[in-house]
Amino acid sequence: KLNLIMKSKILISCLLICSVNISIYTQIYSPADSLALLSIDANCDLSNQLNWNTQSNPGSWVGVTWNENSPKRVDQINVGSKMLSNTLDATPLSAITQIWCNSNSLSGLSVTGLTNLKRMVFRNNKITGIDLTSCSSLEEIYCGNNGLELMDISTVHTLKYLECEDNKLD
Repeated sequence: KLNLIMKSKILISCLLICSVNISIYTQIYSPADSLALLSIDANCDLSNQLNWNTQSNPGSWVGVTWNENSPKRVDQINVGSKMLSNTLDATPLSAITQIWCNSNSLSGLSVTGLTNLKRMVFRNNKITGIDLTSCSSLEEIYCGNNGLELMDISTVHTLKYLECEDNKLD
């Protein structure tokens, strides 16, 4: 009977250690950021260039740089030249500082509320309008060759560089 109690205690201890390890692993990367990236993959990557949905470890997703916070948050995405289309919605990625989505066929880019965003590179797409009014930390924008008709940067007081040729802005 004593032997059975000892075995039960060891088994319970092992189960607790395993559940703690699983819990730690799932908390390494922000679940909200991971879901936002999977949404980008599903909505924009019609040609399966990203393949984030086929890899279970977000740390191995090509083009994604995570910060060192706990849990880790998306710091940068670099999805240039990946044949992306539709609207890339980055709004859930509230810690992101850089977005590189140049040379795709994106029709939209949503960045509302991204107050940590410092650099955006979205040249060579099909974006006709973008709302940057809440991107209060933006320093660099590269948006040439899009057909942009509307881009309000009047509230972006941190802007140091704007490259915006070959658009339809007045």
